[in-house]
Amino acid sequence: MAPLQVPASPSRSSLARSDAGAIVIGTLAKLLLILSVVGAVGYDSISIAGAQIGAQQDAQEAAMRANNALAGRGTPQMAYAAAFKYAQEHGDTLITRSFTIGDRHAVTVVLQREAHTIIAGFLPRVKQYTVAVATATFRDPL
Repeated sequence: MAPLQVPASPSRSSLARSDAGAIVIGTLAKLLLILSVVGAVGYDSISIAGAQIGAQQDAQEAAMRANNALAGRGTPQMAYAAAFKYAQEHGDTLITRSFTIGDRHAVTVVLQREAHTIIAGFLPRVKQYTVAVATATFRDPL
C-alpha cells in the first residue's frame, strides 16, 4: 500500500498575489463608477447651459423675423407664422399666448426648449432646469 499524501497548502505568496488582483479589480470598478457619474453630471450641465443659451438666441431671431414679416403690409398672422416656422426649425416651441405685437411693431415671443440630459430629467430637484424658457422683444427703430 502506498503512503497517503496530504496536498500541500497554498503558500502565503500565492494567496497574496490572488488577493492583490481582487483589490485591483475592485479599485478599477469604483474608479469607473465615479468617472461615469462625473461624466453624466458634466454632460447634463453642458446640455442645460446650451439649451438656455440657444433658446435665448433663437427667441431673439424669431422676434426679429416676426418683426420683419410685419414690415410693409404684413399681418399679425404672417408675423406669427414666421416666428413659429423659425422656432420649429430650431427645435423650440413657441408659446402661443405669449406672442404679442405692440407699439412700433414691437414683437415679443417666448420660446421653450428642452435640454437632452442623461440623469437630470429624472431628478425632481433638478428637472425644472432641463426646460429653458426665453423671452425676446424686437421693435422697429424710430
